[in-house]
Amino acid sequence: MIYMKKLLPRYRPNCVVWEITLSCNLKCSHCGSSAGIERKDELSLDECYSVCNDLKSIGTETVSLIGGEPFLRSDIVNLCGVFTKQVPDSSIGILTNGVNTEVIVTRTKEVLD
Repeated sequence: MIYMKKLLPRYRPNCVVWEITLSCNLKCSHCGSSAGIERKDELSLDECYSVCNDLKSIGTETVSLIGGEPFLRSDIVNLCGVFTKQVPDSSIGILTNGVNTEVIVTRTKEVLD
């Protein structure tokens, strides 16, 4: 974050792609993330909140959450809610493999409600 602040206001990351988890329910040979198993040192929800604060402070307006499979994080709804509350005119995109549609539909409804 300190490095980013040195670059500001000259450069501002309007859009950020955030690999929120490496946990995945597929094992695609083309995966650039080497996803599959959740890493022990993945960010906690509180650490994610801190990243959201940092993104807000540097002017980020759009976040794309990728993985792994972002919907495998049980706290994905909370994370989306925090960012959109902190940055009211923001948008969040979630890139999913679409395999576990029941979980995806349920969690998407929670995000939208």
